[in-house]
Amino acid sequence: MELVRLARTALGLAVVTTTAAVACLATAAPASAETADVTAACGADGAVLSVILRGYGKVKNTVKVQDGTIVLESREFSQEYLGSFPRSAEVPHTFLVTFRAPDNTRLSFVREVKTAACATPPPAAAPSAPPAPSVPATTTSSAAPTTTTTTTTTPTGSSSAVSSGTESDVSAPPTTNTGIIPLGSKSDLSGAGAGVAIPLLLGLCLVSAVVVILFNGRRRRRTD
Repeated sequence: MELVRLARTALGLAVVTTTAAVACLATAAPASAETADVTAACGADGAVLSVILRGYGKVKNTVKVQDGTIVLESREFSQEYLGSFPRSAEVPHTFLVTFRAPDNTRLSFVREVKTAACATPPPAAAPSAPPAPSVPATTTSSAAPTTTTTTTTTPTGSSSAVSSGTESDVSAPPTTNTGIIPLGSKSDLSGAGAGVAIPLLLGLCLVSAVVVILFNGRRRRRTD
């Protein structure tokens, strides 16, 4: 009886010890395996970086995502992180993902992923030559001033004035009457001579007639 009692006691202790060990192992083991997937590929919108972090502890894990020196995201997360970052398709990219797990430093990592340009940029159009500046045509016109001279001749006994002017706005200086009577034209002289000769001829005729009459009268007297 004593042996049976000892055997039962030993068996109970073994069961309790085994149960405690299993419980400790279950507590220490993670709920699921950690997943760290960092990929980059060309998509419809250009280069796309995908970051998947799963199965980490319920602590303040940190992740930082960069495209070269450009920080795309920097944040804290617990257990799981999913990120997608579309970038330009015309240039190559160098992505850098930094992960820190404070509860297990062996899980921390820094990964670099590179992609080539997903699309070839169109060739730049050659700059067109600027049009030559138009030079306005200059027209130089020079016109000599026109001078008009008007001469007016007045008959004998009146003064004549000669006026000259230009098409400009400058008025001609006033003329001064010197009191000199200009001679008449040839037609005026001939007319004046004819007017004087006729009375002279008539006078001579009358005088001749008188002389003839007197001479005849004297001859008759002498004859008688």
